Amino acid sequence: YQWAKKSFTELWRSNVDQHADYAVLAVNLGKQCDVLAVLKRAYYEILSDPKYCNRSKVCASDNSEAIWEDVKEAEKETEGAGEVEKATEDILKEFGDLNFLTMQDLHMLVEVRAKLTQVWINESVPVPEEFMEKCTHPDAPSFSPSRCRSEYGSLVHNSGLVSKWINDPMYGLQCLIDIPWRKKGYCKECVSVVRDKWRKRRDDLWVQLDQWLHL
Repeated sequence: YQWAKKSFTELWRSNVDQHADYAVLAVNLGKQCDVLAVLKRAYYEILSDPKYCNRSKVCASDNSEAIWEDVKEAEKETEGAGEVEKATEDILKEFGDLNFLTMQDLHMLVEVRAKLTQVWINESVPVPEEFMEKCTHPDAPSFSPSRCRSEYGSLVHNSGLVSKWINDPMYGLQCLIDIPWRKKGYCKECVSVVRDKWRKRRDDLWVQLDQWLHL
């Protein structure tokens, strides 16, 4: 059983750089089995999925098999092989169907999603002030501040980026950071300042989620 808990935690460590499936099951297993370290990542996976309410009811046996698949593969060559599958079966027998969010969780997630959406709009829609003022750095762009704002609109507003990541500001902020601003003519110093602000906002948001999710 300890093998299962350890591997479960590793699978759902706090890392949102890659998406994972079966988040509803992960939330409920984490609560029932006192593996609270998985909750933040699992909750965020639900929040970032625009159809999470529709996906919460699925076959329990299929979910259980899928969420533990990587765990069992990793333990095939260890003495813990087989323990994960047995532990999963025991959990399902004891707690029943774990594929529904509680009303309390649903209410909380609706509120948190609204906050995340507002954060994303606040960060992505306004043009950063560094791109709105006349640049005085040595490698200042040859085009005017109005052209800087126009380029921002093309890269962010008109590209569909804002709407695409409306439910996933963590990934959205990373997308803003990764835009090749220098190739578009923005100066090195301005781009560095703006990217640092987005990185800090991303880090602060991840910390803020602890409070919003009551973790």
